[in-house]
Amino acid sequence: EGRRLGAWGEAVLDGHFLAVHPDGRVFVVDRDMHEIVVFDMAGQRIGGLGTRGVPGAPFNAPCDVAFGPDGSIYVADGYGNSLAHRFDTSGKLIGQWGSPGSGPGEFSTPHSVAVLPDGRVAVADRENNRVQVFTADGAKVLASASTVQKDVADGLKGTKNLEAAAKVGTRVAERAKAAGIEQVVFDRGGFMYHGRIAA
Repeated sequence: EGRRLGAWGEAVLDGHFLAVHPDGRVFVVDRDMHEIVVFDMAGQRIGGLGTRGVPGAPFNAPCDVAFGPDGSIYVADGYGNSLAHRFDTSGKLIGQWGSPGSGPGEFSTPHSVAVLPDGRVAVADRENNRVQVFTADGAKVLASASTVQKDVADGLKGTKNLEAAAKVGTRVAERAKAAGIEQVVFDRGGFMYHGRIAA
């Protein structure tokens, strides 16, 4: 209905993004404190990822958080790092990938992360004006939405409407030429949506 039920999170310095885990935990990106703060639905802090206030442990001004179909946790760590991190459901770091640059698998401000129902991971690489799609472990780049459009269609195979997915990829690439990709999300059907910085 849209009624406001309450508010909480006074301990969060800079709530940059938030997402609700399939198990009900609320993950809030506290960018300036280099931490992903975990709350229960009542707003009680129940944990966190990273070391609060300590850059590089492992985050340096993280940007976004998303969840895999198996409950794994992904973090786009883009302001001070050029990394994507993967954690298991308990919060144990199980992998990370990326480095500064504009080549495949490299990032310049990985600002948003989204996971498709089949586990593929999309990272909005803001300053490179593209979305890169990876295997769940980040080991392989499957597509890049600002380069070759056939790659976008191939990377998004398995969506209900491949033609529509390719069109979305084309729109992303056209708009990315003028402005950086800010955020990427997928609906339950596997269709990609993006937000961008106004040109």
